[in-house]
Amino acid sequence: MSEFQVMQGRQIPIQAPELPEPAIYNCPDTKTLSVFCQAPPGVIAKYLEPTPFEFVSDDFLVYVSDMRNCDFEVGGFFDMGLIIPVRYGDIFGGHVLFEYEDEDYGICAGRELWGYPKKYASATLEEKNGVILGSVWKKGVEIMRLKMDLGSEPQADLPPIKLRPHLQLHTVPQPDGLGIYSQRLMMRDTGPGCTIKQQTSGAGQVKLQSIRRNPLGEFTPTKIYGAIYEVSDFRSTLEHGLAKVIAELVKPE
Repeated sequence: MSEFQVMQGRQIPIQAPELPEPAIYNCPDTKTLSVFCQAPPGVIAKYLEPTPFEFVSDDFLVYVSDMRNCDFEVGGFFDMGLIIPVRYGDIFGGHVLFEYEDEDYGICAGRELWGYPKKYASATLEEKNGVILGSVWKKGVEIMRLKMDLGSEPQADLPPIKLRPHLQLHTVPQPDGLGIYSQRLMMRDTGPGCTIKQQTSGAGQVKLQSIRRNPLGEFTPTKIYGAIYEVSDFRSTLEHGLAKVIAELVKPE
């Protein structure tokens, strides 16, 4: 079997796929703005209904990450999303409920390999006049706007919600009818391979806007605890970058 078949034959498309193999990379000086929030009662529980995850709390996190420094063969990207705490059996972690990337290969890496719910959107993350501002745009609409004032204090104590490891559903639909062909519960945790170089907390602001098939507005916070701005060296390694199959929820017939 040729190297082309070994390294690329498992991807869609097989010819000239977007995603390099294996999906391991370093991203020094990753910049991330995160805001800790509380969702309206019942919203998170509603979105957990079609999943095997158990409800933990109404707290959640929204973030924008500038990962343009990646040494990924195809380049860097922005990553942004909304994470909720969940439980599966004895495992507590974070379920990425909405996630966006500004490059095709970023979308392919998460969706095809591990079941992250990635879609396309554009983003910016910048510091100006003592303010860190993150903005996410899709179809001409600003669907996420995050803000932290440097030199300020968080509005409240940040909740100790467990957001790692990530627990995601890798789902393949039936190709010849309705239903699910296969579904696996994946656990992935890049945290042990990453190093935080700078961390600042402060007062946070969030604006979430719904558009078709992207109901972020339902999560408009009833409370904002505060925000964290981090600079870190992100690493997706063979040891701390690949996922582990926790359960085969639907097996192919």
